[in-house]
Amino acid sequence: SQLPERSVAVVEAGRVGGECPFVSCMPSKALLRSALVRRLAAEAHRYGAVAEPLVLDEPGKAFAAAVARRDRTSEGRDDSRNAAEVVSSGATLCRGFGRIVGPGRVRMTLTEGGSAEFSFDDLVIATGSHPNIPPVPGLDQVPTWTSDEALSSAELPASMVVLGGGPVGCELAQVYATFGTEVTLVRSESHLLAPEEAFLGQILSGVLARQGIDVHLNSVAQVARRSGSGATVGLSDGVAVDAERVLLATGRTPWLEDIGLESLGLSPSDDGLAVDESCRVLGTEHVWAAGDVTGIAPFTHSANYQARGLVTNLRGEA
Repeated sequence: SQLPERSVAVVEAGRVGGECPFVSCMPSKALLRSALVRRLAAEAHRYGAVAEPLVLDEPGKAFAAAVARRDRTSEGRDDSRNAAEVVSSGATLCRGFGRIVGPGRVRMTLTEGGSAEFSFDDLVIATGSHPNIPPVPGLDQVPTWTSDEALSSAELPASMVVLGGGPVGCELAQVYATFGTEVTLVRSESHLLAPEEAFLGQILSGVLARQGIDVHLNSVAQVARRSGSGATVGLSDGVAVDAERVLLATGRTPWLEDIGLESLGLSPSDDGLAVDESCRVLGTEHVWAAGDVTGIAPFTHSANYQARGLVTNLRGEA
């Protein structure tokens, strides 16, 4: 028998499609590819691809070309096509912030002004995550970037301190170092890419060092202060690093603040909303969650997998 149609409203204050297409996976991999090709071109003569070393564009011009390609790859961070697809599917798209105000009710503060309120039979929470800001004294007084901001900017700093040695910090350290930025990477643990196997982080540390990146392991930023147009960051290993920009790559936290979970009697942990195998929020009947907000394997493909399972259950097709 044919399943009954359900009315659907989507509430989004940012870009429809999330982080991956616009300020995460797509732009970062585009820049990494440009950086890799630049490094290979610089060494083409070593591989016998050319007889003499190639004369490359100066780093600023090359980075501008890489940024242009990045922005083409991420469609200029324009989500209009995704938004159109949501609307054409029959859903109502509301641009703004939603807050649960009681069982079965969500109130929206619309970006264009005003507000609206919807009732729901089922609620899906897919608010994603936001970058962690480490509690370093003085950090709010110096020029910083999150990874989202770095992957939206065309600026090429002369020097940079990267706080964090996970995948994001290491990727961006490689990109900027390739285009001439003097990069210092600071990791609080004994190896990069924790909690992966230590030998992987050790191999990567050697790669980064050969690419001119100054890697500080077992070290944390203790203080930051303004220094000219940049910052001086004091590290726990006794080193003070001067840089034009500080990149914050110290992880992400599920976005659970100010969405009204308390009105449903929910008190999630910092690790995210706990869900069962069908992505139903534990302790509820009609509230579901998918993606980074659950704290489970915070990757785009994981969120897509959860969403497919969630929709199957909502449609009664399981």
